[in-house]
Amino acid sequence: MNLKNIIVSPVTGKIAIALMSLAVMSCGSNTKRSVGAGENAGQQLPAHIDVASAIGSPSPINVSQLGSTLTFLPLETSDSSLIGEYAIFSLTRDKVIVNSQNAGVKAFSLADGSYLNSIGHRGQNPEAYRETHFLMDGPGDKLFFRGNGDGRWVRYATDGRFLGSFSREERLKRMTPFVVCDTVMVYPITNGVTDPDPYLSVAFVGESGAIIDSVAVVARAATRTDSRSIAGNIEMEQYDGLMRHSMQNSSGFRIGDSPMVYVSSVAQLWRVGDGPIHAMMPFSDTIYEVRAASEPVPVAVMDFGGKGFPAAENGRREMSGDEYMLTDFIETDGKIVFGTGRGWRRPETGLIGYYDKKTGITRLTAAADGFTDDLAGFMPFYPVAATPDGTLVGVLTQEDILKWVEEHPDAAVPSALQPVIDSEEEPNPVLVIVR
Repeated sequence: MNLKNIIVSPVTGKIAIALMSLAVMSCGSNTKRSVGAGENAGQQLPAHIDVASAIGSPSPINVSQLGSTLTFLPLETSDSSLIGEYAIFSLTRDKVIVNSQNAGVKAFSLADGSYLNSIGHRGQNPEAYRETHFLMDGPGDKLFFRGNGDGRWVRYATDGRFLGSFSREERLKRMTPFVVCDTVMVYPITNGVTDPDPYLSVAFVGESGAIIDSVAVVARAATRTDSRSIAGNIEMEQYDGLMRHSMQNSSGFRIGDSPMVYVSSVAQLWRVGDGPIHAMMPFSDTIYEVRAASEPVPVAVMDFGGKGFPAAENGRREMSGDEYMLTDFIETDGKIVFGTGRGWRRPETGLIGYYDKKTGITRLTAAADGFTDDLAGFMPFYPVAATPDGTLVGVLTQEDILKWVEEHPDAAVPSALQPVIDSEEEPNPVLVIVR
């Protein structure tokens, strides 16, 4: 099974707009700022994530440093629940929603792996979606799909109920939001491959389709550089993330003989559990908290010791073999789990690890070693997503397990995995859950 995970979440009039603005401003307002603990606790300065020191002294990391329990959860396999290849996993507090190119969108229980229901369908009718990719709201009880028709979206509950549709205004029809907060969609607006000047803004859009507010996180340059020409051949290379079945990857585009332009799928915009919205420009080092009607607040700086590939150089020169980039990134209320690699397409240099918000400690280990399973005593753990309450989740296929057992014949196989090993036909994946 070849899994590519990209897991990765109505009013009008002046009074209604004011109420909507308050809703956006309060998104996550009951949650304390989720980065900035450790050495900066009680201060207004952003947290210092010392990536450079961790790169200089990598060491083994145990799963028990991420959580206290590890559970293997095989997803039910039946004719109606079969996922197939290229599955995409999204997590609520109690469900895993699986998007499969071939099998559509299905919900499973995060308690016992049982199949619950399908969600929506492709087609041409008013309730159908155009593609299976979806956004999930903060609580994880509604899914938003692109519908049929220009700028149209359809909404479903995770139990499969159709909840209506709505449209976006003209300038947003071809853009994709990254976050849904209540009834507000939040869009990152950033430079594309042909634009050499890096910038990042965040737009808050109400269900009526009107922009409520926009916030400049990293402003456009005062003097802009001319757009890159797209004349000539365009070549693309892809660099998968360092976690097993990573939900993130990076791409490189070469237009003619010009330097390569790097595009990272590490999110520019995300929500921390049910709390604040954070933003970070690709190949930057600063994480901001963003809200409507408010200046962005820097909450953390990922310090690569001057060896991070700078956003301003992207497309102007090639990444050197000594420069680092983020390859994977998951933020919870308590930790940031991330991967970093030196140079372009050099996975042998890859490191994965975490930043602990409570202690301020940053640790990295060789990506090839993964997080050592000292809880269940089985194969290394690689998280690829997190639930809103911070539970980390990885993915295993039957092929992964069989290969590990073959290479480690003395390994004790957890009882939950034996039926997966014994299955004559390839079953659905297994979730590895660390709480």
